[in-house]
Amino acid sequence: AQFDAKQVLQAEQIAKAEQVHQAKMEKSKASQAQAAQQAQVAQQAKVEQKEVAQAKVEQKAHQAKVEQKEAAQFDAKQVLQAEQIAKAEQVHQAKMEKSKASQAQAAQQAQVAQQAKVEQKEVAQAKVEQKEAAQFDAKQVLQAEQIAQALSKYSKSKASQQAQVAQQAQVAQQAKVEQKEA
Repeated sequence: AQFDAKQVLQAEQIAKAEQVHQAKMEKSKASQAQAAQQAQVAQQAKVEQKEVAQAKVEQKAHQAKVEQKEAAQFDAKQVLQAEQIAKAEQVHQAKMEKSKASQAQAAQQAQVAQQAKVEQKEVAQAKVEQKEAAQFDAKQVLQAEQIAQALSKYSKSKASQQAQVAQQAQVAQQAKVEQKEA
């Protein structure tokens, strides 16, 4: 009976020890599973964090490329605008110079025309003066001829008168002589 009781006690102790061992094993397995899960979660978090960092780097690189492209387009646009402005200024300058040249030419032509008018007026004036001088000369010649004619007439008339007076005196003298003789 003591042997049986001892056997029963040993069996109970073994069973209890097995239960404790089983409980420890299960606890250990649970801890390992939890640790593995935590490690997996941490690994997943690291992977996700790495992916997020990579995505940020890629996004930043893409943004930099976009900004670089926009900057290049802006520079090209600025260059184009500058060229257009320069071209417009050249065209404006050319027009201004052409306008100045046209104005200068017009002014010169006007001056030449004015000079021609003045010269034409002077020629006309000279012609008028020449005509007036010719008329004056002709008038002077005519007057001189008239004066000469008048002098000639006067001279002839005076000579005739003197001859007549002399003749009358001679006749009278002759008459006196004849009367005296008679």
